[in-house]
Order: sequence, then C-alpha cells, then structure tokens
Amino acid sequence: MSDRIEALVAKQVDIYVPRRSNWLVMPWQPAVGSMGFYLFSEDREGQRRGREVLNGFLGPGVARLVSMPDEMLEGQLPPAWVDLGLTKATYIRRSQQVDRLDMLARLENLVATVAGRPATIEEIHPTHVDLLRDVRLAMLSQDGVGAQRLFDQLVLTGQLSAENIRFLTIELLACFGRWQEMADLPYIAVLMQARRPRVVTESMLQMVWATQVAVHLGLASVASVFASQDIVGRYTAILRSIEVPSTPQGRILAYLTALADDDAERQEAILRAVLDPDEAGALAALSAPAGSIVPEFEPDPEPEPDPEPEPEPEVAPIRLAFDEARYKRVVEIFLAEPLPGDADFAVQAVLDLGGHERAGDVLQVVRDWVSSGDVEPGRRLALDISALDDLVADVTSGWVAWAQRIGADEVWGDAATTLRNQYAGWQPLSELTADHVSLVADGVLGAIGTANEQQLRAGLDILCRVAADVVGHPSCALFTETVLEFLADQENMSSQVREAYGTLFEAILGAGPTVESYTEVLTRTSVLWDRIKARQHVDWALETLDTCAGASAPDPQVRNAFGAPVIHYLRSLDRLSRLQRVVTESLAEDFGLPAIPLPVVPAGDENVSSWSRLDGTVVGLYTLLPQALQRFSTRLKALCNPGEVVGNDDKTATAALTNLAERAEHLIVDTWHAAHQATGAIDQVRPKSQQILPRQKGVTGFLRALESSLEG
Repeated sequence: MSDRIEALVAKQVDIYVPRRSNWLVMPWQPAVGSMGFYLFSEDREGQRRGREVLNGFLGPGVARLVSMPDEMLEGQLPPAWVDLGLTKATYIRRSQQVDRLDMLARLENLVATVAGRPATIEEIHPTHVDLLRDVRLAMLSQDGVGAQRLFDQLVLTGQLSAENIRFLTIELLACFGRWQEMADLPYIAVLMQARRPRVVTESMLQMVWATQVAVHLGLASVASVFASQDIVGRYTAILRSIEVPSTPQGRILAYLTALADDDAERQEAILRAVLDPDEAGALAALSAPAGSIVPEFEPDPEPEPDPEPEPEPEVAPIRLAFDEARYKRVVEIFLAEPLPGDADFAVQAVLDLGGHERAGDVLQVVRDWVSSGDVEPGRRLALDISALDDLVADVTSGWVAWAQRIGADEVWGDAATTLRNQYAGWQPLSELTADHVSLVADGVLGAIGTANEQQLRAGLDILCRVAADVVGHPSCALFTETVLEFLADQENMSSQVREAYGTLFEAILGAGPTVESYTEVLTRTSVLWDRIKARQHVDWALETLDTCAGASAPDPQVRNAFGAPVIHYLRSLDRLSRLQRVVTESLAEDFGLPAIPLPVVPAGDENVSSWSRLDGTVVGLYTLLPQALQRFSTRLKALCNPGEVVGNDDKTATAALTNLAERAEHLIVDTWHAAHQATGAIDQVRPKSQQILPRQKGVTGFLRALESSLEG
C-alpha cells in the first residue's frame, strides 16, 4: 500500500505548478489531529478547486471534507511544504463503512484523470491601466528598453487616443534624453500650437535647450545663443505657457524670455523657485534683455528685408498679447476691463496656461455673460468653457486636498492628471506637519479598493518618486510606508512594480528607520514574497536580501527572521545559476545561517565558461554604496580568479578615478549611487559603450550586469 501512496504523490508532484492555485492530496500526520489524506494548496482558490474535484470522485458517502483553520496549521507543516506555499489544508475524513483500499483506489482514479488532462493556461493580458502604470515605472527606473516595449503594447490595446499617444511619446523620449528624435517628430510643430499637459511642455522646453541652445554653447554664451537663434520668435507658444518651469534648463529659457518681455514679476518668481545657489547666480547674471546682447559668433545671414507693407489697423492689446502667447497678460487685461468680445481669448489663455490663480474669476465672468445672453458661445467656445469648468474643479491647493478628494466616495476621473500637472507647484510633502502627512496617507489608503484606485495606479510613479524624496524625513514615514503597501498590494505584480518596490525598500532601510518601522517594512516584504514566490523571481529576492544585508539593522532578530526563510527556499530550488548560488550562500551568514560550500564546477562547464574570461583581468567598480566593494569582490572571486578588483568612491574628478577608468578591463559604473562630477570624469576617458551600467541597484545588480556583458 505504501508503494501505491508514493506513486500517488509522485504523479501529483510531477504535474504541480506553483502560483496557479493548484492543489495536492497527500498523507499527513499532524502533531495534533488525525492521520490520513489531506488536501493542500497555496490559497483558498486552490482549496475550492480541489474540494470540487474530491466531491465529484469521492462523494459524501465515501468521505467528508473538514477545513483546517490556519491557526491549527501554524508550526505543524513541514518546512519544505511551507517553502512551496502549501499552507492551506482540508482533512479528507473517510467514512467508517468505507475500506481504506477503496478510498485509495478512488484517489488513484482521481489523480490519473487529472494527470491525463492537458493543462490549459489562460494567457492573462494586463489591462491598459496596468500597462500605463508600468510604462511610467519603467521610465522612473530608467529602463529604456522595457519602457519602449510596454509603450508598444499599450498602443496596441487601442485604449489611448492619438493625442494621448503623442503626449506619451514626448514623455518617453524626454525621459531618456532623446531630444533630437523629439525635434524630428513630424507633429512636433503642431503640438507646440495645441493645448497640452504641463509635463509635455516641460519636455519640449528641454528639447529646445538641447537642440537649439546647448549645441552652440562652445561658441557663445547662453544669452547670445538665445538671441541669435531667435528662440523667442520660434518657440513663443511654449516659452510663455509655464510661469516657472521645474527643470534648470526650462528655467533658463523662461528667465531669458521674461527678460525679453520685460516681465519683472516672472523673473522674481523664477529666482524664488531656484534652490541651487549656482543656478541662482547664473540666472541673476543674465541682467540685460536678450535682444540687446551682441552675438559672439557669426549667425546665419539674415534674408533681404521685404518692402515696407501698408500700415495695418491698430490691434487690440488683448489680441496682440494672445497672438504673442502672453497668456498671463491676456488674463490680466481681461479681468481689468472685461468685455464680452474678449471672452474667447480669456478662456483659451487660461486653458493654454494649464491653469491660472484667477481661472475661477474668468470662468465666473464668462458664465454670467452666457446666462444673461451677452455671450452666445459657439461649439468651440462652449467646449472650452466646459473644459475650463473641469480645470477649475480639479485645481487643488496641495497634497492634503488632493488626497482627501481621491480618497472620498465620489469618482474623480482626472485625479492622476491633476497630480501629474500640479504636484510640482504644491508645498513639498517634506514641509508638511506629521498630522497633514497622515491625512495624505489616509487619503491614499482610502482610494484603494474604490473606483478611484485606477487613478491611483496611473499616478503611482509620482507617488514613488515623492516617497523616495521624502524618505529621510521622519514626519513622512507614514506616507512612504503607505506607498510601499500600495505597491505590495498590486494585483498585477509586474517586474516594473517589483523594481519600484525594491527602490523604495532600499530608500526606507537606508534612511535608518525605527525598530517599529523596520519590523513593519520587513514583515510587509515577507508577505509580498510569500505571494509572488517562484523560480522566475529569484533575482528580485536576492536583490531584496542584498539591500537588507547592506543596511543597518535596528533589530537583527527581525532581519534574520525575514531572510532565513527566503534563503531556505532558494536553496531548495534545483535550477539556479552559478551566480545565484554564489550570491545565496554569500548572504546566508548575514541572516544567521551557515554558508554551504558550493561544489567545484569542472573547467569548461557552461556555468563557469563566461566567468573564466575575467581570470587575470582588472575589474573596476565605481559606486558610492557603502561596503559594496568588499561584498562585490568576495562574490566575484567565488566565480572566477580576477587579477585585481579595484574600487573607487570619489565624488569629484580625481586622478585615482581617471586612472581606474583608463586601466580597468571591465568597469562597472553604478549610476544609481554616484556623483555627477565623478561620472563625468569617467565619460571623458571612457565612452559609455565601454562602461558596464547596472540596471538593478546593489551588489547583486553589479554582478548581473557584469554577467550580461560577458555573455554579450
């Protein structure tokens, strides 16, 4: 009988696929309870499926199914079963009048039927909301290849309008500095004249800087290039549409435009927004209007002037300001002297600005005229008034107002757009009191599970960026943990979501959390791992363990309780690469486990053939990550025999850094933890194509990048 039971279990194990709500029937003797056959699964859905099949083959006359509470199973299940995720169980209680062999025969028939049925796996396509979320998260992590692939999938869903595809294309190209490609887009001139989101305008400003100004800076000053290239005349539509841009390049262009317009108010607003003293000094040095600056290089020859045209009728000031894209001036003129005939100009100006502090006043004046019959809007003006109504309704005063609205019961279809367009102008989250941050966190949590959750997912990259920025502020701890929880609860746990989680996880641990916060973060990460635990996620698990091991631990026991089960699971897997085995064992001691010596791999084996190319070579590593060199060197020497492993953590262009960049045969440059001056010095002596740039953060990411470069 024991042979038959072993065969029964073996046949099920052969066809078992984890993470698909599958189930197994196995014999078990719990410490407290009856010995017999039990139905095991990873989750409740697996229990439901298994019970349906068992009821069909056994029936109530043969056995009764008795659910086992989770608390009764805790601590009783074999560790190997727990590592596989088999934590739900149902006892198959055999009726007294049924012979054991008869029940076993029925179970054998059940298993033979299930095993003989071809497994059909339904392909699950991510929704367009998840794809949009992942495109933006890939952009946030600077994954150009992944972002482009996901963008192409998103377009194929047919859920985006042609206009939104164009906007997202602009964002994608801007994220990776592909400025000339953006300038060459066939519709770029049309977009400059069209109404567009603020982020698109910001990207276009950077494009103008890169393609029209920066390329000439070796020949002349910024102001001279700005004047000689007629930047104001050629790019009027975008230069005046944002009062204070968020990027340094955009602010320079805006400041020079304000000088040309003699707009002292805008100049002061830009200077107030600058936090870097060097940038503020550079802007203040541009003291003369750009038009009075003499070019320092030979500009393109001017065409012959046309004959003097006939004098034209005088243009109304509001029309002149509108034609010159001075939309802020249009609003000022309109509100100073409201005229029904100027309503169209005022409404369009506010919309093209993407909002104005007196947008509500413009809307109220125009509404009153429509009600009284003084203005009879045509189709376009009627649509613009409706758009202005939505714009005014979506204007939020800051983080608290936005969070409270998205967390309310009312559906808010523009919540993500509002966040993306307005958050840069809000009071920074780090400056809010702990009570106000708590309100923001409550609002985000309140949106989860409601109709507004899709909007929350669409703005997830902004939430992640802000959470990483404020992680060093104790008053913002609740917000960062809330964003981490939202990431962990994503139903579609894509690689982009996992990477965003890992980035925020690293930031939180690096900020020195309290014991309570540390315990909560590791517990949440452990729950997430239990949910996504699978062979294909081994690299993510190793990166997470690496981050945890490299950070200070306010409670080592909590750290060990987090890492040890993951190490046990990784050791139980058969098909790990040599690199994954080395990293696993190098991390074991960090979590209170003894390292298991790895077997010697024969020369010529495919597991070492690529690594052997490093034997006798100089391998360089530039990173500011603490203690990274020692961990990297130890693991690398377990994989090969490099001649020398040299590290550098300088923050400026030193001779030692330049020397390393020149002589290292393989140079890893950790741009995630680096100083701009140092990476610039490396670029001067070694082109990017000869640098190994890790996509993942941490020592495990360095080794994976090195392995990829060796495999070619």
